[in-house]
Amino acid sequence: MPALPLVVRGAAAVLFALLAAAACGSPDAGPAAADTADASTAEVAATPSLELKGKVDLRFDEQGVPHIRAASKTDALHMQGFVTAQLRIFQMDDIRRQAYGTRAEIHGAKWLADDKAKRVLGLKALAEANLAWYAAHQPNAHAELLSYVAGVNRWLQEAKAGKQPRPTEFDRIGKDYWPPQWTAVDSLAVAKIIVLSNAFGADQEVLGVVASLLIGEAGFRDLFRFQPMMPTHATEKAPGSEASFPHVGKTDALGPLAAADFAARFSGLPPGKRKELGEALVALATQLATLRGTGLGAAAGSNSYAIAGKYTKSGNTVFCNEFHQPIVVPNRFMAVHMTIEGVDPIGLFGYALPGLPYVLGGHTGTMGFGITTGFGDTTDLYAEKRNPEGDAVFFKDAWVKIIRRVETIRVRKDGGSWNLPEEVTISVDVVPHHGPVINGLLPDQFAGILTALDLTLSARWPGFSAQTSEAAAISQLWDARTVDEARAALNLFDGGPMNWTLADSKGNVGYTAAGPWPVRTWDLYKAPPWAPLDGQGAFEWASIAPPSQALTDLRPPKGYHVDANGPMTAQNFDGDALNDDKYLQHFSDLGTRAWRLTEVIDNKIHSGAPPTLEEASSWQGDNLSVFAVELLPELLAKKAALCPDSADPGNADICQALAALETWDKQQALGSAGAAIFNTWLTHVVQRVLQQRVSGLVLGVVGGFLYGVGARDVVAWLKNRAPAASSDWFDDPATKGKTEQFGDHAAAGFKTAISQLRQHFGKAPVAEWHWSKIHQLRVDHIAFDDLKQGPFPMDGGPNTVNDSGYPGTEEDGSVRKFPYTATNGAIFRFCAELAGDKTRGFHVLAGGQSGHVGEKYWMSQMTTWLAHGAYPTQLGK
Repeated sequence: MPALPLVVRGAAAVLFALLAAAACGSPDAGPAAADTADASTAEVAATPSLELKGKVDLRFDEQGVPHIRAASKTDALHMQGFVTAQLRIFQMDDIRRQAYGTRAEIHGAKWLADDKAKRVLGLKALAEANLAWYAAHQPNAHAELLSYVAGVNRWLQEAKAGKQPRPTEFDRIGKDYWPPQWTAVDSLAVAKIIVLSNAFGADQEVLGVVASLLIGEAGFRDLFRFQPMMPTHATEKAPGSEASFPHVGKTDALGPLAAADFAARFSGLPPGKRKELGEALVALATQLATLRGTGLGAAAGSNSYAIAGKYTKSGNTVFCNEFHQPIVVPNRFMAVHMTIEGVDPIGLFGYALPGLPYVLGGHTGTMGFGITTGFGDTTDLYAEKRNPEGDAVFFKDAWVKIIRRVETIRVRKDGGSWNLPEEVTISVDVVPHHGPVINGLLPDQFAGILTALDLTLSARWPGFSAQTSEAAAISQLWDARTVDEARAALNLFDGGPMNWTLADSKGNVGYTAAGPWPVRTWDLYKAPPWAPLDGQGAFEWASIAPPSQALTDLRPPKGYHVDANGPMTAQNFDGDALNDDKYLQHFSDLGTRAWRLTEVIDNKIHSGAPPTLEEASSWQGDNLSVFAVELLPELLAKKAALCPDSADPGNADICQALAALETWDKQQALGSAGAAIFNTWLTHVVQRVLQQRVSGLVLGVVGGFLYGVGARDVVAWLKNRAPAASSDWFDDPATKGKTEQFGDHAAAGFKTAISQLRQHFGKAPVAEWHWSKIHQLRVDHIAFDDLKQGPFPMDGGPNTVNDSGYPGTEEDGSVRKFPYTATNGAIFRFCAELAGDKTRGFHVLAGGQSGHVGEKYWMSQMTTWLAHGAYPTQLGK
């Protein structure tokens, strides 16, 4: 595999020292910034909370990464707050408004539905109570939060005094608009948002109910089989596990689910009413997905891998991490480098969420850590029994009063000023022992459907607790020097579970699913935890297991760890999530990324030529299609039937397309005709198979899952993998006297795919049907449509390591039209070789460090990111 191409910008960097209470300048300000120092010092001297305690040095490198050197951790965090505001204050204000449900106040009614949804969660009150918890139980982290906040507000003070550039985005809101001062409550709300976006799974559970309701429980279990892809070309060992996959052809039956499950409660509804309920639940699932900051069918993911030093060329541990989330402008994260004098000469480099101190993925000279979404099932929905008055629920033989609060939402009038809004009042209900009533997320017409059916749903999730310490855990990760110390720090990560990959300079690697885990002691077959549970008390959590008891695998014998959102263990390999000693999850990522990375790493470390940092970094751009490995031979087996005469002009496109596929290397490269042909065919064939039994409503809403679910299922059914489906999904039940097989769909789907491609490409020869011409990336702005970027030609594809998937259907369930537009991907990438003061690494961001349009570092890294380039990380300077 070729080494990663490196793109290095000019070496000039602005360096200036900041003494205690002195001013900081813009990275573009140059010498003019020094002119404000004396005035700024005098101005903030009367505000002790804004003062630094000692000398702080700050410089920005060629990519706009701030490098902070301080005598103490609190001073470094103060400066992190300052430079974060300097580069991202508009985004920080937007994230805060997103958490609190106040975006309609400045952007208008288009944000009202989202604001209502956020008010249902009540994150502001939760963060306020959480701050009191920090003050009492985590005093060090509390002090660090306050220091970060002081740095943010110091920048705001200078900006309001005209000593820092005012972002033009604020002028779009109003010439007189400034965001309120930042608070520690705001930072804790940001922490809650990031954990919620990765660990709150209510939307997936509602979507499962929709599928069960409209295609039946058997169809739901066939379609959402809770089993990874299990490609036959890869090693038979699961990443992070010594357990093997079931052999092809094994037909173990699933455990029996109780007949009286949630969907069965409504199975007797007339078809029209059942469809109405399905539409209402789809709307609910969509709103729940929006709460997490994704679209329905899109899931936050990531890749993370670490190789112990004994298996690398240098003898040093190599560690890589990237987050897969919506690629937006400004990017959700920004890079920062902080060094504490006398502690670690290399310092901490990583990616921070604007508004939250520290970094969520990064490394020092001795320790590396990164996260991926774990898809642990720590969310339960409850179907509550309400009294006729609607103000109480029945729980354990008694009526329990619902907590009801009134929320007032300010909404900017169309064409009006931001500070003269209208007001909308909503009522929010909370079930004390479970959580918020999520019916309130729905528009009135859909909420009325649930009310008419006496269906009230509440959501329970450990992150709704005010007694969580996520920020303290991340702080202590910075101080960790070994994987054991890092694992101990994560005992405080108790808001929601994530997958953590750990690595240290002593040659160790490891993994933990740190977070709180509900202990469910009832018969899970009677009440599966992925469906709403009866809320009257029979299905309550016995306890919440602390992060110290979470799944952990430090120093795996194979010498490396790969995590890419696949199954945490081998327990779901049989397709039954409930038949093991401990229930962890049902849904997870398909597993193709983890399998591909496992294959590449395993082959490399046993090749006799151990990997280098550059090689490990290049794997983040791997574009191999595992679907092509599995299904392309099946398609090519139909060549004789599809192309009986290659000289026939009427068959030229089909024959030439098959010839292109025969020589295709299965890489989803920009200039590849094979990638365009194969992916278009796969979209057609999966949609053809599923539409025979799945309604357009379901197909439309699971379009984002069409590859992650439908294509996986097609492979499993074709390969006859356990568990056996309840029916033959290749056979069309509407046809009589004929039994369709996969080959029928493969051939018919190929013809319609080639027809779609020919229509799109006009007279261009098949060899010029390049993937880049139908597959693109769109980068939306977080607030203003006219500032969105792209579309950019994009390589990779659904479920490649370089993940750039897209919905497989239109909203009505029909086959996807061109272009195939991705909006998610690796929002940043970094790799490091951990070697103490000789540590080195690479990094790149999808977009740029600045979140303010027109500034120097706005979208400045995008070209490099698209080309899978990276910048050498400047460390120890």
